Amino acid sequence: MTLRARLSITLALLGLALAAAWARRWVGLVRGVALLGRDYREVDLGQKLGFPVGFNHLTVATLPAEERYPPLVAAAKVLVVAALSARVGGGDTGERPATAASSPLRSAYRWLGTPALADPSWLGDEAMGWLRLAGPNAGWITRGGEGVVLDYRALLAGVPSAAGRFLTPCRARFTTTGTGLLLSGIDLLVDGEAVRVGPGDGPAWHLAKLHLQSADLFVHEVVSHFLWTHCHAEHVILASAKLPAGHPVRALLAPHFAFTLVANENSGRVLLGEVGVFDRLFSAGWAGTRALLSRGAAAWRFSRMVPRLDAEDRGLGDLPVYPCRDDAALLWDALATRVQRAKLPLDDATRAWAADLRRRFGADLPEVGDEGALALVVTACLFTTVRHTLVNAGQYEHFGYPPHWPSMLCRPFPGDLSLVTDDYVRASLPPPSVQLDAARATYAFSIQFNRLGPPGDDLRAVQAEIERRNATRWRPYRVAEPGRVSNSVNA
Repeated sequence: MTLRARLSITLALLGLALAAAWARRWVGLVRGVALLGRDYREVDLGQKLGFPVGFNHLTVATLPAEERYPPLVAAAKVLVVAALSARVGGGDTGERPATAASSPLRSAYRWLGTPALADPSWLGDEAMGWLRLAGPNAGWITRGGEGVVLDYRALLAGVPSAAGRFLTPCRARFTTTGTGLLLSGIDLLVDGEAVRVGPGDGPAWHLAKLHLQSADLFVHEVVSHFLWTHCHAEHVILASAKLPAGHPVRALLAPHFAFTLVANENSGRVLLGEVGVFDRLFSAGWAGTRALLSRGAAAWRFSRMVPRLDAEDRGLGDLPVYPCRDDAALLWDALATRVQRAKLPLDDATRAWAADLRRRFGADLPEVGDEGALALVVTACLFTTVRHTLVNAGQYEHFGYPPHWPSMLCRPFPGDLSLVTDDYVRASLPPPSVQLDAARATYAFSIQFNRLGPPGDDLRAVQAEIERRNATRWRPYRVAEPGRVSNSVNA
């Protein structure tokens, strides 16, 4: 590695470390309120960025000055954007493959800390099941006639991959245990044919897990994270901007959407397009990302915004162990109680707001014809920031170790399992610069500047219950603890 490359890497990592330290210094003290500006004119996201994005989304045409980060946050965000924009060399799949944690990645860990997933035990079959119940993308498993599965075959079939990269539509099968789930098999679509892999298949089993993890990470960042939290929060903000100043619905929501518009402004510029982070990191590149954005927009249902309803729709309402569902439901109940106590009026302005929301989200959003429906929809809007934390806060600890959760794979999964050797598995891993890019991107995306508020007895009760549950769980699930939940989508 050249001296210039080392210096570039060091400066980028230093910027992220300083930004995180600054955030820890001020977290909980930086609150803010959205919707203080006067100009919330809207424009199509693709038109604003100058290229098609694959889905219809209205964004603010020009970010109002009042929506920008305050000085305490702005300095750290400048460091984050600069660290993500700094190119550290290479990035294509022509580089030498990484055998495990590459040298640049080890450098990153000295600055940023070693992610939890660096522990080899997390590739075990029981751990792989736990990640589907309590990981950053725990909202995709379903239960039906074939038991509990994580099925990305239809969602990813036909999604193009960039040259030299490989995205494999796949389905994981699980058995239910007393502590969670056990990964029992993976079915991959290879050249249109189904390939079944199981725990006894040696290196092929390891490689199948990597293809599953890579597909899961792709769906997480593009759909669960960017589309279903960042973009959906913007739906709520722009609809709420049309409410009269001081309206109770607007007043209740505004503190929970502080800094979201500016965060989305940065995300659109840094993540999307042919030179964005998504293009650099994912097997699908920008063309495949654009295709998944389109499919993700079509796949959304209102139940995704309501934790218990979401689990029931996926056949998992009575799954014995499901921390993401159970702890999210505690936070939902706390927010629902706050909405009820606010006694929001069902006046003409509220009805117009609800109709505007339905136009933005689609007909699956319930019509607001009574106070019960109003409370449900407003709670779902508030819960968007909780959903963002659930998919966002654990990113670095999980995705920051690409040898276990790679953003791209550089070898195809072969139809003949005997062709998979340990060397083939190692050659499938992303090159060093991509591993480093993934670590620093997921670290940057995990930095938060505020906490769910206002703090009170309801959140203290949630905290106590989560601690009680964690005492008997296979692994603690802490991301839903109120002290870790962000008050707004601000990353």
